[in-house]
Amino acid sequence: MKKIRKATKCMALGFFLSIIAFVFLALYKEITYQPYPTEISQGINLEDANLGQYYIDFTEAKYLGKKVYSDQNGVPLYQINEKNHYHPVYISQYALGAYEYYLKTGDKIAKDNFLSCADWLRDNLKKYGDFFYWEYTFENTSFPGGLNKVPWFSAMAQGEGSSVLLRAFCETNNEEYLKSARKAIEPIFHDLSEGGISVVKKDKFIFPQEYPTNPPSDILNGAISSYFGVYDYYRVTRDPEIKRFCEIIASSFLGVIDQYDGGYWSFYCRWPKYLATQHYNNVHVTQLRLLYLITGEEKFLKYSQKFKAYQSSWINRSRYVFANHFRQAKEFSWSDIKKIPQFSERIFSN
Repeated sequence: MKKIRKATKCMALGFFLSIIAFVFLALYKEITYQPYPTEISQGINLEDANLGQYYIDFTEAKYLGKKVYSDQNGVPLYQINEKNHYHPVYISQYALGAYEYYLKTGDKIAKDNFLSCADWLRDNLKKYGDFFYWEYTFENTSFPGGLNKVPWFSAMAQGEGSSVLLRAFCETNNEEYLKSARKAIEPIFHDLSEGGISVVKKDKFIFPQEYPTNPPSDILNGAISSYFGVYDYYRVTRDPEIKRFCEIIASSFLGVIDQYDGGYWSFYCRWPKYLATQHYNNVHVTQLRLLYLITGEEKFLKYSQKFKAYQSSWINRSRYVFANHFRQAKEFSWSDIKKIPQFSERIFSN
């Protein structure tokens, strides 16, 4: 009996030490993690009506850098719960990466992949109420606010999809791409209560919503990606109404950007106050610099540099990791146990 008790204690101690080692390895990898580069596309002209390269280079991250499952037309499929779905943002970023690669190399396959995605986006806008959307056909439970009903919509999808369509128009002069892009950006100018996809306050405030949660989550990177789609439409058409909307959206960002400053790290959203991952802090740095280059507003540059300085500090990265894990521990439930295998795979993979 004593031998059994001793063996049991040794097993328990070994299990406890394994957990401690696992946690410290996870913390070490996150503290020393270098975010995947999200760089401004080289040689981009931010005013040219012939759009060319997208603002952020998605070539490696979205087009070349991972295995992609596609349908018979070459449109990428998003796998979730062992099922394939069309994911509008995933399709748009893949298309923008393919187009960038085509512009760099002249690769015809990349151009064909880009146009296949543009055709899918053109043909799959569906009308809901007064507006046209690309619908999400799978439940999203990863973000607080309960996005469990299908279909649901995203301002980020509307903006990035529009950016694809407008580049397809510039490449082919096919007016159907331009018409579809105009439909795609329209709900960005309208409040959620009207069936739109933004928080709108009179004619002075528009904040596009990546996820239409209640209350609004105000996710920063998704809102800025949405803005880029609107700005692309203005670059192509020089429509004065769209220019006014660009100015309102940019002004709205200026008015709230200080609320995304956590003092040592940037916030991913305003509700709930979640810290950005290291990747998304890096995205904020790039997007805010782009907003500065487009608008000339020094405040965007200030926060771009500030968030970059946060990320350059080993102490701030460590503080972010511990704060983030502490929040996750407080929110942990038994249903999260099933996520441990995926977490382990991410931690121990290269």
